[in-house]
Amino acid sequence: MVRALKKLIQEHNLDFVVVCGDLFDSASPDAAIVSALCSAIGELNVPVYAIPGNHDHSGPGYIWEQAFSMREQSQLAPNLRILLDAKPVVCENAARLVQRHSSCHTTSGLNRVPQLQGPFC
Repeated sequence: MVRALKKLIQEHNLDFVVVCGDLFDSASPDAAIVSALCSAIGELNVPVYAIPGNHDHSGPGYIWEQAFSMREQSQLAPNLRILLDAKPVVCENAARLVQRHSSCHTTSGLNRVPQLQGPFC
């Protein structure tokens, strides 16, 4: 999946990626999977913003709070940011609100490329 994502980033000159949950397909990925994911995300060379999902939730025992995962993310994927708080994230070239009320979807400006949908092997 990350290889396909890298190709889309290059083809469409994307500035960042948003992952809407589930970087893993297991709630307890092993160290090799965490390392491989961090390494692949680090090679994307754009910021990657991830929203926790049901497999990589942000509750007790959360994978990204574990020392090994934090170290791998820091060393291999410094471009990965796990969004744990409901706070705005400022991104260059992102969709923005230009009025208080809008009849269109506020993220319509982000729909520059097709969304990747799983499952991926």
